[in-house]
Amino acid sequence: MPLWLPSLPRDVSVSAILSSVAAAAAATAASFLIYKSHLRLHKENLITLHQEQPKRNPRGKILFVSRIRYSTAEAVAKRLYDLLESKGLVLEVVDARTYDPEDLPKENLILLLHSTSHIWNQPPFPYSLKRKGAKVFASWLMHNAESSGIGAVVVKACSFTAFVVGKRDGKNLMAKAVNHIRDLDHVHYDSDFEKWWGSVVAAVLGDTVANGRETEPEVDVGCSDPKSIYMLVENVDVVDRKRTFRRRMLIISEANGSVDLEDGGPITAQWPLADDLIINSKLPTFQGFCSLGGNLFTAGGIMCNNGPKFEFELESEHFFPEKMWCLKYDGSTWIWSLCGSMFYYRMNPIVVPYHGKVCIFGGDTEGGYWVEIYYPKLDLWEKREVSKDTYLFQNAKSYFLWEDRTKPHKKTFVVFYCSFGKKQRFISYDFEANLWEVLCWWEFPPIRDSYPRKLIRLACSDYLLIVDSAAMWYIYDFSRKKLVADVHVNGLEDLTGRVSYVFCCHYSSEESLIYLFMELNEKVVEERGGDLDSVPYARVKLQIDGKFSAKVESKGNLKIGSYSKLYMFAVGDQDTELKRRL
Repeated sequence: MPLWLPSLPRDVSVSAILSSVAAAAAATAASFLIYKSHLRLHKENLITLHQEQPKRNPRGKILFVSRIRYSTAEAVAKRLYDLLESKGLVLEVVDARTYDPEDLPKENLILLLHSTSHIWNQPPFPYSLKRKGAKVFASWLMHNAESSGIGAVVVKACSFTAFVVGKRDGKNLMAKAVNHIRDLDHVHYDSDFEKWWGSVVAAVLGDTVANGRETEPEVDVGCSDPKSIYMLVENVDVVDRKRTFRRRMLIISEANGSVDLEDGGPITAQWPLADDLIINSKLPTFQGFCSLGGNLFTAGGIMCNNGPKFEFELESEHFFPEKMWCLKYDGSTWIWSLCGSMFYYRMNPIVVPYHGKVCIFGGDTEGGYWVEIYYPKLDLWEKREVSKDTYLFQNAKSYFLWEDRTKPHKKTFVVFYCSFGKKQRFISYDFEANLWEVLCWWEFPPIRDSYPRKLIRLACSDYLLIVDSAAMWYIYDFSRKKLVADVHVNGLEDLTGRVSYVFCCHYSSEESLIYLFMELNEKVVEERGGDLDSVPYARVKLQIDGKFSAKVESKGNLKIGSYSKLYMFAVGDQDTELKRRL
């Protein structure tokens, strides 16, 4: 008997019990129907509200493509999508093999992406897209997605490779590669992939380039015999307590063994701080620079305080420009132009000319490590992430190019000199293989001056000139890893200022001319009221054949007026076009 039956009164009839149960069941059913109707209405409202949420229109496509049959490219693309979306940039993820290439001209932005992982059933580097490098790439892409000057950029991160292509003249540049995208179905996995990828880059750039490498590299001034030395001076004029800046290009000339200055042509007063901002003000401080093809390239730096009006007119991002500039002579005037954006702003980066390319190292400020390479002839940027585990470039003071002739095929390395107090080391970078290596060079001379050392290779020889001060030099043979000479330059003991620039000219197997340019001694600057208005120099003949010795041929001061900035660069025989125009 059910437990609840004894609690009922004894005089209750069966019909009454059934009537009560029926009434309760009816009431329960009615309550359920009412609840269900409310639930249906609420559910419909939820669906309606979800459907009314505005969709964010994608600004472009992530076309993922696999180099192996079972790849993680799609997973990487989706992770990158999430990362970009979190920063406000929405791109649609599409399999490149199913994409209709006829739609390429209409796209605002194309990101052709493949995973560099060879482990097909595992994500490449768990949380790899949460690392600093990927976030830096995502931030850069977000800020430049709408830029008309984004052009074409090759990105080689630790876990993926991407080819970022934007619009030009109203059409996406990737439209040039329609046939290559269409032929993707016929590309075999892995074996033909690298060739196909290089052909896509070549088609977009309209040049016979494969994997971002030019076919005919230029000779670098660093391993040649420079014939001319140029000086970019930023002079400071004060009128009614207001400071103004003007820039001049000067050429170091020789006459009867002495050094003088010649006019190298006017420079435009205004220069572009950003794509839509042209100013006439002081150039950024803490920049890196180099010359290539007779042009001066400057990168990074920070904008210093030029007064309250200057600060008010600029946005915060303009104080830390993530830009590189080119100063080029057009036949009558030196003209500034922007060469695109770096991933982040850099302070005192080392800028290296390498086989027709401009390579930017160091000066890292964001915690991510990238080598950024610009191809002037192709207007192409290549960005290479360097793993934190293998990143060895720290506190580099100078660099030189070195050919390793011990291998069957000669390789050129960029060698950086790093120092930490009295400790010092060399780090080589293999550009082709993207590899770093610490070099063990024995008998390298100890540091003997507080000023940073200047290292310069004597033309294409195995000799390395080490300048600690104007009067104290070393000669090191890096093929034998041996110190071969300690050179004291008589007559330069009074030049106690920091050596800023060293140039090796007219090199032969017997001798070479060495040009030194220095900063004024602090005491002299103080006596002149704190203004820098001249550049001390020395022209020294270095005897190489047999016993090393040095003889001063001339020295003095180059009067250039009060200045705030000074860049010096060399021009070699290969820069015939610049010499003809001048």
